[in-house]
Amino acid sequence: SSGCGASSSGGRSVRRRPSVLELLGRIDAEGGGAGRRCDARPRVRALLCAYFRSYVRIRDGQVLLVSGECRHSGDAAAAAESHFRSRLAEGGTRRDGYTRLFSADAYSGTGWDELVDPHVGVRVRIGSALCGERGGAAAATEAVFERAEAFEMALSSHEEAARGLEEEVRTIHERFVDGLRGLIRDGGGTVGTGTEDKFEMIEVKGAGRWLTESLRIDRDKFSIDDDGGALPVDLSAKGWEDAAYAGIAKIADQMDREEAAWKAGQAGRKRGRLAICDSSDEDDDSASAGADGTDGIRVRDAPSTRRVDADAAPPSVSVNDIKGSLGVDGQELQRSMEALEAEGGRAEGGLGPSEENIPSSALEEAFEDGAGAAETVEEMAQIRSQLDGLRMDLDSAGSLDE
Repeated sequence: SSGCGASSSGGRSVRRRPSVLELLGRIDAEGGGAGRRCDARPRVRALLCAYFRSYVRIRDGQVLLVSGECRHSGDAAAAAESHFRSRLAEGGTRRDGYTRLFSADAYSGTGWDELVDPHVGVRVRIGSALCGERGGAAAATEAVFERAEAFEMALSSHEEAARGLEEEVRTIHERFVDGLRGLIRDGGGTVGTGTEDKFEMIEVKGAGRWLTESLRIDRDKFSIDDDGGALPVDLSAKGWEDAAYAGIAKIADQMDREEAAWKAGQAGRKRGRLAICDSSDEDDDSASAGADGTDGIRVRDAPSTRRVDADAAPPSVSVNDIKGSLGVDGQELQRSMEALEAEGGRAEGGLGPSEENIPSSALEEAFEDGAGAAETVEEMAQIRSQLDGLRMDLDSAGSLDE
């Protein structure tokens, strides 16, 4: 969730990859990327789906290591060719006496449960083979392994490491969800999650900055089209980063190019024109199929019902509002103008009784405010020119909605 960071390899500098949260933070209701106006939802949907696929894939990998359940075609194919046949399906039933604890179509034969299952696990079968059935399988197992301290210590160390990895994945996911909440909290948005196995989901509601009423992603029929299955053993650390980033790289590159183009346009002219999003520049719909070979998640995306009327008159802004936005105190300006008028009267006919009491500092402020008023008029003319240019951009786009 945090990108791979900057590093150096063979004298070459490797550019740090932005995380999903960083890219989401650069996207606003106009699509993200400075000067770019289009629907933000496709990019938000694609980025969240990319993260969700990686998260569910890691979760399925943990299941593969614990129970050995093969949820993807690559894992099932490897299990069929393995020398270690799974016995979990031969185990006992649950407390209801009917349903089985292990009922998947395929197991790897090398999961943790193959070793410690109380009915058909390796430990129980070794104990039974060495001590017979006297006292039951559990008693036989304890009689054998209470003396095998090194073996038990190795098992305990493995179990602690596995639990540590599970806790790390949970912490990373919680950190991502907290960061996502922080992005949409100001607009009244909320984030809901589900972490129960086989029912993982993430839902964003009321994200005003992305004009999204509701976006929900469920694992549904999630599958991985990879010969290596959920956890390809031949992948390096960089290989894992590349696989996780496959659905994100194109969006990141597009946003970088758009921002660079906008900055270049701003440097060449005082007021850059708005870049209208073209249909050919839209992101691929990667919500239904991931670039990393993952598929099957279900996405429900409801846009915000808040619409902008392109034909509606622009909101009225008073002169006082414009003065205030420019840091000009209207009342102080009025008093200064009155002082200027009084000064003009003294120049023509001398000082009156009340005018003799005007301090010189007030006169100096009056002249400064008079100059500020002239600057305000000039800035208002510039604002009007910019508004006229914006309306021309909107007219050329056809409508604000498009």
